[in-house]
Amino acid sequence: MAQACLYIHENGKGTCHRIDGTPEAFNVGKAVSSGCIRLINQDAIHHHNEVSDGRRIVAIPHPMKHVLVG
Repeated sequence: MAQACLYIHENGKGTCHRIDGTPEAFNVGKAVSSGCIRLINQDAIHHHNEVSDGRRIVAIPHPMKHVLVG
C-alpha cells in the first residue's frame, strides 16, 4: 500500500494518473498498473511533502523500452 500518493490533474480536472509509493522496489519503473507512476515509498513521501499544487510534471519514458535487440 502506498504511503503517499500525488493525484495528477490537467486543466483543473482529475486524470486517471497518479504518482504513488510502493514498498516493493522491484515494481518501480515497470507497467504494473494502469495510470500509476511508481516510486519507492521514501521518494513518494519526499515528493508529496515538497511538490506544491500546480507544479508541472514531466514523465520520461524508459529510453530502452522501445529498443529492438536481435
